[in-house]
Amino acid sequence: MIEQLKRHIIGAWWVIIIMSLSLIIFGGVSLAMPAVTLTVLMTVLAILIIVWGLSQLVRGLQVANGQAKAFLVVAGALLILLGAVMLANPRVSVATLSFVLGWVVMLRSLIDLILSRIFAAKSRTRALWLMSGVIGVIVSFVLWLFPVGSAQLFVQIVGGYALVNGIILLANAIELRRTVRRRMHGHRTNKPIDRGKVIDL
Repeated sequence: MIEQLKRHIIGAWWVIIIMSLSLIIFGGVSLAMPAVTLTVLMTVLAILIIVWGLSQLVRGLQVANGQAKAFLVVAGALLILLGAVMLANPRVSVATLSFVLGWVVMLRSLIDLILSRIFAAKSRTRALWLMSGVIGVIVSFVLWLFPVGSAQLFVQIVGGYALVNGIILLANAIELRRTVRRRMHGHRTNKPIDRGKVIDL
């Protein structure tokens, strides 16, 4: 199961690039225009969550392993449902949005921490997934324990997290793409690939 999930993640590098660029753009715009209304922020977040859910759902349908398929499909369906609810109710308070977004970030962070465990110790890929997960957990608790009363400050916190997380994801996608290229090069030359190089990104 672990090896299959690892191969699937490596093959889905392009999905990670799309998500990372979306987060970077969202984070940059949020920091550049912190006066954006919560309604606009809620709508954009809902769309990002739905896109993330769809990507998880597609991944789940492509995985053959039963446990991995069930996890990804359920996670994707829940994210799509949450995004739809957020789109239907864009006018919410800062406190409500902090609570909801805290859970979304926590779910994402737990997934990142789980993914970090399937790659080799001391590898760049593992370090990047781990960094993303730890930062997300910290942000989740900040949103829960220290709810901000200012919409502008909330937008800045969320935008900062999105920008940092997007950069980390982009770096991870680049590492995964390099792995795909090494595999393709190995097949073309008909030479055995050093398995350590494939796993130890």
